[in-house]
This record gives sequence, C-alpha cells and structure tokens, in this order.
Amino acid sequence: MKEHESEFEENKIDLEASKWVSKRTRGFTAVEQDQFFEWLAKDPRHGYWYGVHLNTWKQLDKLAEWKPEHSEQANPHLLRFRSRQHMWYTFGGFGIAAVLLIALLSTQPRFAHDQTESGCHVKDIVAHTYEEHQLPDGSFVEMKNGAAIKVNYSHEERRVELVSSEAHFEVESNPDVPFIVQARDVEIKAVGTAFSVSISDNEVELLVTEGKVEVYKQSAESDDEVMVPLAQNVEAGQKTVVSTEDIEPDVKVQEVTSQQMDEMLGWKPKRLNFDEVPLSEVVSEFNRRNGYKIHIGDPELEGILIVASFHSADTHKLVCLLEGTLDIQANFETNRVVLFR
Repeated sequence: MKEHESEFEENKIDLEASKWVSKRTRGFTAVEQDQFFEWLAKDPRHGYWYGVHLNTWKQLDKLAEWKPEHSEQANPHLLRFRSRQHMWYTFGGFGIAAVLLIALLSTQPRFAHDQTESGCHVKDIVAHTYEEHQLPDGSFVEMKNGAAIKVNYSHEERRVELVSSEAHFEVESNPDVPFIVQARDVEIKAVGTAFSVSISDNEVELLVTEGKVEVYKQSAESDDEVMVPLAQNVEAGQKTVVSTEDIEPDVKVQEVTSQQMDEMLGWKPKRLNFDEVPLSEVVSEFNRRNGYKIHIGDPELEGILIVASFHSADTHKLVCLLEGTLDIQANFETNRVVLFR
C-alpha cells in the first residue's frame, strides 16, 4: 500500500470512529448496534480509534462539573488526564460488546509491546502519518510521517533504533538504565531529557529541546562495536550534525534560536486556538498544515464563528465538532472532506 493510501485509510477509520461515538451518545438503534459490532470486528484499529474518541468525549463531559455558580475560577485540573501511562475506558450498558471492544483494544499495535522470556521489550513501529507512542518505561516518542523505529529494552539499557525519517523523544529519567537512540552508526545517550533525531542520506542531525545528551559514533578502526565519543554535552537549544560517511567526522555544536527550533520541529502538531474566528480561516489554517484537506461546499458556512482549541493535526476532531454541534454534514472523499449545511 502506498504511503498516501495508508494515511487516507487511517484517517477514514479515525473519522468513522468519531461518528460511532456520536451515534452511541444519542443512542443506537437496533440496526446501528448490529452495524457497530460488525464494524468493530473488521479491523483491530477500529476498536483503538473508537476508544480514543470515547475517552475524548468523556473528558468534554467533565465540563459540566464546573458552572459559574460553582466557582469564579475554573478548575485547572478538570480536563487533565490522570496518567499518560494508563488509559482506561468504561463501556457500561454494552454487555458483550464491551468484551469485544476491549479484546480489540488489546490487540491494537500502537501501544502494545512484545515481551521476551528474559523480560526484554522488543517492538517495531512504523508511522504512516504523525504518531505519538508511549514506550515501556513511560518515555514518549513522536514520529514524523514515514518514521520507523525498533524498540529493544533490556535490564541494562533502553535502546531505540531510528531506521528512517525523524522522531522526537521525551525520556523518562532513570540514571541506572541509560536511554540510547541509535541512528545508523551514531548513538545518542540520555538519562532524562528531550531531543529530536533525524536521518538523511549521509548524516544524522540532533536537536536537543530539554536537558543534555551525549553523542557517540562507531569506531571504524575496530571490528568490535566500539563507540567513540564525539560530543559529551549537547544541551537544550543546541544542535549538531554527524556525517555517516566520514570516518572521523568533524562535529560542531551550534546554538539555535527559538524560531529555528520551531522551524525544525514544524512537523509536530501545534495548538491552534480560535476565538470567534470565521470557519473559512479555521479551515485555511488546517489545510495549510495537513495533507487531508477540508473544503467548504456551502459558502454560507464560511462566516460561522468558531471558538475552539485543537492540535494542528486534529482535522478529524474539527470535523467531528462541526457535525456534532452545528447544522453541518461532512462528505468524505479520497483526499478531502467537503462540508455542507
């Protein structure tokens, strides 16, 4: 399957899941319930995306817990997730459907890790679009479209091999078990920090966003995998580039401005805040950042004022909000979604 076809398929499932959550909220008809079970059984990803949207819906339901008469100040922790390590969903009233959905969620590949008899964690992950994954130790990795990683955790080290593209790592601190990102013959070692690593044809680029890391390269003078230190302290706000062709690369650590850092990490979703912004401008902002486009098929919709906050990659959530709260219908096509009144 070509890359754009795979991305479209994932978006399609994502959007279908949001519609099923909307139907569940108003109540399934008998026919819809049968159709829902059939949809769940077709693909393990269906259960995953349904769980994601259902959890989001429940978070929004919490807004009802705060009203003006309760307090003059909103509870800052009202919508805060209790833990990023454990996302539990409850499906009261679904009976056997709940069992089916939980089984599908347990087979969903995004957050599953294979554990060997020795207790080591081994997993390969390929991102067909922007993805975020939690690693076995609680660290997080954000993967650019086309990125591939191999996770290999042992008792001695936490090793992740970046095979292609770019990824940003937010490392859970553990001084006793080093966190190592391997990119070809280059290794980046960290304890508790955050950094981005990207691979091109003949070099590996490192950008540190928090803390500091050490950079090593495999020695060409030894048959053994001896790692030679190149840079001992690359700190937040710095970058370095290591040639994978030179036997003894000349590594220079450079300072980067906040603007340069934003440009280098431009592939990561950004929070977009809209305060009474016309729908036409909201759609323009999303289309500028995403391959899957939104088209307004009815000009009367363009002036509708939107008050909302999204990540720039959450096209599906925007469409779900428009369908659920306004008199808008979305027609999904191969490379775009068209909005009608």
